Amino acid sequence: MTGDAAEYLVTQGVLLVGIDSLNIDDTEDWSRLSTRPCLRRVCRSSNICVTFRAFPNASFASSPSPPRSPASGAGRCGPLDMSFRQTTVSGFPAVALRSADLEVVAVPSLGMKLTNLRRRNGREWLWRSDQIPLAPARPGASYVETADSGGWDECFPTVGPCPVPGAPPDTPPLPDHGELWSAPWSSSVYDHATGTTLAGTAKGSVWPYEFHREITLDKDEPVARFRYRLRHTGDTPFPWIWSSHPLLNVQPGSTLALPGITQVRVDAVHGRQDIEPGDVVSWPGTFGEDPDGFTFPEEGGWAAKLFGDIVPQGCMTLTDPRRGERLEFVVRPEEVTQVGLWINCRGWAPAGRTPYYNLALEPCIGAPDRLDLAVTQWQTAQTLHPGEERVWSVELRLSEQ
Repeated sequence: MTGDAAEYLVTQGVLLVGIDSLNIDDTEDWSRLSTRPCLRRVCRSSNICVTFRAFPNASFASSPSPPRSPASGAGRCGPLDMSFRQTTVSGFPAVALRSADLEVVAVPSLGMKLTNLRRRNGREWLWRSDQIPLAPARPGASYVETADSGGWDECFPTVGPCPVPGAPPDTPPLPDHGELWSAPWSSSVYDHATGTTLAGTAKGSVWPYEFHREITLDKDEPVARFRYRLRHTGDTPFPWIWSSHPLLNVQPGSTLALPGITQVRVDAVHGRQDIEPGDVVSWPGTFGEDPDGFTFPEEGGWAAKLFGDIVPQGCMTLTDPRRGERLEFVVRPEEVTQVGLWINCRGWAPAGRTPYYNLALEPCIGAPDRLDLAVTQWQTAQTLHPGEERVWSVELRLSEQ
């Protein structure tokens, strides 16, 4: 947009400007940033919304964020007091949300994967693989072989690959880690009175549904609120489970507390002989001596996938005592019924790779990871009926000890 065009909008009394391009300025001509003071007068009283599509990886060029304006509030990026900016992650177009306390980075073209979650000037909570780089998603491919690069994905309508419940034997199976990580998403980001929100929507292919996620960074507190909405858009009921899938960066000495949870059920285990899939064992006593939580060990060599039922406290806490930081998940047990724990103490990786050291702390609805087993054995799967809508939320608080 030229300076003359911006001045014309002001003289006509325009209060909201929408664009359908990567940048309202020519990214090759930074002199047009001089139009921003004029545009500030246009947009001062309006919410700002930018819509992100699936940018072609080869042709997108991320522009640097504009310089901070003296009039910008704390934590806001750029002269329009906007708390989001375009960036890149490993060459993929990304959007960074920023509040006074937190930063979250998402890659829309990779299933809306979150790659960064941290306090400003704090430690990075999301684990990143040094063996599997970020790469374009391939529907139907093995997630653990091609997309287990770290970060936060959403898994629906299954986590583990499995047969479609109730379908004929020749029906293609449900994909590894579900459909959403490899699905195209539409997304938008906007400022509002209480913070900044990144919204994304994907549609199902195996079954007819619309999956919607909103992430809001609170303007005043170190809190990220995840709001989910699932809507049936077809004519036939279908079963489902959902799991958040944040792979978290832990080190020996990190502690995991699940207040009120005293037992967990084993779904998978590697490198241990004292527990087996299907066992119900005490938490945290089976895994260490600390009665208040699990402390990640110096020496491991084992991995396990565990599930616990959410109790009224609805709280799960990961602490890094070395950095003095804490990550707390809070859910409503009437909405989010289980929590999945993938504790990997250098006990597992796909064949040919070095075992990982990480944690997946996963508020979820339904267990175990395979939908068919959630239907037939654990009987925790949900059923979505035509026209039905389900909503739930997860709150994250990033704080200092």
